[in-house]
Amino acid sequence: MIWMPHRFRPPRKLDDNAWAVVKYLVDHGFDYSHIYEVIPDNSNGATRLVTYPTKLYEAKEFVENHKDKAVFDNGRHV
Repeated sequence: MIWMPHRFRPPRKLDDNAWAVVKYLVDHGFDYSHIYEVIPDNSNGATRLVTYPTKLYEAKEFVENHKDKAVFDNGRHV
C-alpha cells in the first residue's frame, strides 16, 4: 500500500489503461505530489506546475524528464 496525497483522483475501477499509468508512475517514485519545472526562455526563473500524464507513453516520457523529482525509491522516501 502506498499513501497518496488528497489531490490524487483514482481512475474508474474498470479503466485498466488509466490504472496502468498510475502503477507505472508509482513504481517509478511519483505519488501525484505537485511537481514544478522552470519555464524555458524565462530570465527570472519562474516555474509552472507540471500536469501528470494520462497515457502510458506520456508516463514513460514524464518519468524520464522528471526522474530527479521522484519522491520515493523502492518504497522509501528520497
